[in-house]
Amino acid sequence: MPQTNPEERMAKVEGILEQMAERLNHIETEQISLREGQEGLRKQVRSEIRSLYNLIIIMWVTIIFSFGGLFATIVFK
Repeated sequence: MPQTNPEERMAKVEGILEQMAERLNHIETEQISLREGQEGLRKQVRSEIRSLYNLIIIMWVTIIFSFGGLFATIVFK
């Protein structure tokens, strides 16, 4: 391995550190983007679940009133 002077070695180390800082900044930016996307998906899933709950409640109310009407027809005939 050829001998290099300390200035060259220090410049090389500084270059490597700059590259690492750029890569870490890129990773941090991507992580923030992923978290924002994840939060958006959570909101969408919550909205869909609320819609399903509302649909289930409407279905049960419809079934209960249907059976109530059928029962009333049989009893009061």
